[in-house]
Amino acid sequence: MSFGHDSLDPVFRPRSVALIGASRQKGSIGWDILDNLLRYEFQGLIFPVNPKAEVVHSLKCYPTVEAIPDPVDLAIVSVRAGSSSSSGGLRSQRREGLVVITAGFKEIGGEGFALEQQLLDVVRRHGMRMLGPNCMALSNTDRPFGCRAVLSHD
Repeated sequence: MSFGHDSLDPVFRPRSVALIGASRQKGSIGWDILDNLLRYEFQGLIFPVNPKAEVVHSLKCYPTVEAIPDPVDLAIVSVRAGSSSSSGGLRSQRREGLVVITAGFKEIGGEGFALEQQLLDVVRRHGMRMLGPNCMALSNTDRPFGCRAVLSHD
């Protein structure tokens, strides 16, 4: 099932979330975001993505977004700008929403500006809705969703 073209529901009311850069290292961005999705009881499917881990936070981990067998409404990117993982999986039309936590884009000039243009081209080409880059958080505390992808704990 697809959301309407102008809908922000894939970002604020996703049925599934892929966290690109999920981490086993407590206190890292990839750990904190996943921990908050679980603590605030996100009611959809959660897919950690990390090519170096099989399990993160007791959830099966996938090496890439493409390896996830189910549709992904929202991809959250928490890996370094320009890494293969930061753009990996974003070229597919399986994602409708995107939150880019990562910094290192046009705010650093030169190469960062070029990376941001590439990211925007992908988002526009596939009709995705995006928050970021350099975004601090996404939070929808409406109980049916509980989608709280933030960098810290209360």
